[in-house]
Amino acid sequence: MNEQLVLLGIPIDRSAAFVRTLNPYIMGRRFLWTPGKPVEVAEASHAILNSREFRLSPVSAVMETGRILRRDLLRDPPEPKGTVVGPLAAEGFIDSFGFQIYEGLQPFLGASIPTL
Repeated sequence: MNEQLVLLGIPIDRSAAFVRTLNPYIMGRRFLWTPGKPVEVAEASHAILNSREFRLSPVSAVMETGRILRRDLLRDPPEPKGTVVGPLAAEGFIDSFGFQIYEGLQPFLGASIPTL
């Protein structure tokens, strides 16, 4: 899907989808897409929900509030360490956009799209 959006002229430089699971050991999975690379899949335990990094992440804010989140990383620079968006800003990303994806009436994952 991301390749198709890029072909349409939408400047997506990376995207991530976060899916919660019902597994007692695995809180969820992250699917990270970067142009020209295979999709990376990573798992996280339930312990991450209590971490500072997760609590300050756009995904946490989106999943908690259900609101769309957009952050201009130039006007509102994040802390360089200890946050998810800090390294993105250091890599040159200038914008971050987060939202929930629904299945029926229930949100089942969050997504984040930073752009250069």
